[in-house]
Amino acid sequence: MTERINILRQFLKDDPNDVFSMYALALEYVKAVELKKALALMTSLLENHPDYLPAYYQLGKLLEQVNNKEEALVTYQKGILLAKEKGNLHTASELRGAIDLLEEDDE
Repeated sequence: MTERINILRQFLKDDPNDVFSMYALALEYVKAVELKKALALMTSLLENHPDYLPAYYQLGKLLEQVNNKEEALVTYQKGILLAKEKGNLHTASELRGAIDLLEEDDE
């Protein structure tokens, strides 16, 4: 386990509701190829903090990595709705691009 993972885990131990630390830890798990841990943490993050917009793209990509393309598509779509609701057209566009790439792969 990397030192970064240990630090982020301590942050979460100190403050279990630290959304950024949850997000960062999930990304560190992806880097460490601990995809089950990353998936569980990112899923939990969005269940408990559904307005944390950056997690939608990352969860979608993670779901693609574990070959759950249908759930990735749903995640991207939810993220687009939230991004538009928040007026964040840049993120909505990035999520739309992820959907387009995912659909191209299926052709």
